[in-house]
Amino acid sequence: MRKIQFTFSEHVQLATDLDGMRTIAIMHLKRLSESYPKTSRQVRQAIKIQKAIDSLRCEMDNVFYREYPGAQFRRPYYDWVHTPYFNPESKKKINHPGSEQKDE
Repeated sequence: MRKIQFTFSEHVQLATDLDGMRTIAIMHLKRLSESYPKTSRQVRQAIKIQKAIDSLRCEMDNVFYREYPGAQFRRPYYDWVHTPYFNPESKKKINHPGSEQKDE
């Protein structure tokens, strides 16, 4: 039995979540790096967390383009925060929450 692929909205939600997780991971990595040696176990583990998030974003970006080969929008796992996107499922633009752009 074939598994159900992510919908466009699920990709956007995961991209949002990964972006937030990455921001938090970098914030804590910076703080740990300022407080402990860069070769310490805690700093190395924080670096692994950031790299794991980056790796997942990259892989999901590739999956997205396999699932939506004719996409008219850019990279949802990287620059979607700054770019409105056309949602092929709902025929509406999706903007980042809190952005100044309005749906047309």
